[in-house]
Amino acid sequence: MKPFFPLLLALLLSHSAAAQSLDPQDPGKPLGASWPTYNGDYSGRRFSQLSQITGANVRNLGLVWTMDLGKEPIKGTPLVVDGVIYSSVPDKAWALDARTGRLLWHWENKTRGGTHIGHRGVAVPGDA
Repeated sequence: MKPFFPLLLALLLSHSAAAQSLDPQDPGKPLGASWPTYNGDYSGRRFSQLSQITGANVRNLGLVWTMDLGKEPIKGTPLVVDGVIYSSVPDKAWALDARTGRLLWHWENKTRGGTHIGHRGVAVPGDA
């Protein structure tokens, strides 16, 4: 897994995951514990506005759960909406409960061969 994944998990566990939605008219609106787009929100900052974890207390964080998603590295940004982590690799996608790591669903495309030249991750519709 990518090195930032445990930190993302710790951030999620330190806040309640309330329903969040993106408002294109207010791209800087704080989203709480959600990360529903590649950039987190429409601002493009790729920076969480969560403040409960600081330089003074980060050493108290610990790993709560892990999940083996196979041998292919995750290259797309995992998304988080309403306490669910969505992640993917070519031809596979997962939804995981952010608190427990429990698999909610897994999708796999049975490929008939060929080479993947790229992968951009998952997307969540506006009404998710």
